[in-house]
Amino acid sequence: MPQRETIADAVTRAETWSPHLRGLIRRFPDIADEKHWRAALVPSIDPDKPVPEALRLAKAQLSLAAALGDLAGLLSLEQVIEALSDFADRAIDAAIADAIKSHVPGADPRGLAAIALGKHGSRELNYSSDIDPILIFNPETLPTRPREEPEEAAVRIGRRVVETMQARTEHGYVFRIDLRLRPSPEITPIVLPV
Repeated sequence: MPQRETIADAVTRAETWSPHLRGLIRRFPDIADEKHWRAALVPSIDPDKPVPEALRLAKAQLSLAAALGDLAGLLSLEQVIEALSDFADRAIDAAIADAIKSHVPGADPRGLAAIALGKHGSRELNYSSDIDPILIFNPETLPTRPREEPEEAAVRIGRRVVETMQARTEHGYVFRIDLRLRPSPEITPIVLPV
């Protein structure tokens, strides 16, 4: 672990050498405060904002907190990748629930899940890692619209999950998604039945 500094020292270095972190410090000045940065390692997902926006804001706050702790030598590599991996789990869960509720308003968010592969599956995410899920669905429990086949619903919901996670907006993105690790990706749908 590098020599320990204060968060203030890390903020000075980040503002000097990283335009990305400088922008995050301006957006979230509370996180740049020694008293508050650690709480942002488990950012809250604002229930009053649309899920895609709330996830992007939470990811930005986590990225800043982890980077400052990392730069100050207050977090080990293991703590940084654990915080990023934990958030990826929470984010994909929230994106799946939101996609199901958006597709079938009032439905319970069930019947679709993600299996994490790659660095996410091994819990080794870094700041720029993408995530490599296999999306699976249960045709018996996945909510569908009237006269809609579960396979059609699964693909529509899966596309929304991917869009929620990786579309770039003024708030950034959550995680890039790579679905190529699923079996026979060139011929299989993006969501596979269990």
